[in-house]
Order: sequence, then structure tokens, then C-alpha cells
Amino acid sequence: MYAVAQDAECHGFLAHAHKQEITRNLFGNLPDIMDSGQAAKALGVPEQSLRNLARRRELQGLKIGSRWKFTRLSLIDYVEKQELALTGRSFYER
Repeated sequence: MYAVAQDAECHGFLAHAHKQEITRNLFGNLPDIMDSGQAAKALGVPEQSLRNLARRRELQGLKIGSRWKFTRLSLIDYVEKQELALTGRSFYER
């Protein structure tokens, strides 16, 4: 029983390490906080589309006055949700 638990812990650690490596490769060059122009460029979508996603709460963002701000983590979360919806698999499972 102990060996099974230990194997599960090892698998979890390896999966987490794999996820971190992929995230770093895909999103590591992005700043932690971005304006709508930077975030739109990172996702390859028009700024207006990005702001619409934020208004519909499909993409987590923060509106400060008339400007939107997005975190790198919110972009990662959005991309992962889109991948799951389209393929049924996370991009980490490739």
C-alpha cells in the first residue's frame, strides 16, 4: 500500500514539473501583469475580442478606470480551458 501511495506522489510531482516546464516554454516570456494590448498579442486575438472575453467573464481580468489588466496566470488558465473544451485534453497532456 505504501508503494502505491509513493508512486502516486511521484506521478503527481512529475506531472506538476511537466506542467511548469510547458507553462514556462509557452508563457515564460510574458510579464506577470499585462494591459489589453499585450495580452491580446500574447493570445493572438484582437484587443476588442480580448476585452469582450473579459466582459463576459470568460477571461479573468481587472478593469481599472477604462483600462483592462490581465495576469499571465489568467491567460494560461484561459488557454487551458479552451484546449479542454476543444479536445477534451489539457495542453499539458500532449
